[in-house]
Amino acid sequence: MKGEKKMKKDRVINNAISTDALANNAVNTETIQAKNPKTVKNNKNKNKNVEVRPNVFVRMGRWFKRTFKEMWSELKKVTWPSFAKALSSTGVVLLVVVIFLLILTGMDALLGFGFNSLINIS
Repeated sequence: MKGEKKMKKDRVINNAISTDALANNAVNTETIQAKNPKTVKNNKNKNKNVEVRPNVFVRMGRWFKRTFKEMWSELKKVTWPSFAKALSSTGVVLLVVVIFLLILTGMDALLGFGFNSLINIS
């Protein structure tokens, strides 16, 4: 199979191309280029096509619009808790934070007392 691909690349056309075939090819090429607005012929080199892109601010605006539109559609799907449920969850979080605060403060006081007693011994 690889050999066949190589043969196709190396194949040379010996037959002359008719002017009708060339004209049809030119018309087809112009039609394709007319349908594709992103490609415009470059003035410097007429053989190359250059893709015209909007400036960076337009592209960033489109990106933000698309991102926030998707984000908003996902936020509509969220099941929000009631006020009472949110308040009770907040209370649980604050209670756990206060408990850990007391535990860490007690450990700090005990370790500080032990360290000070070691320093005063010598």
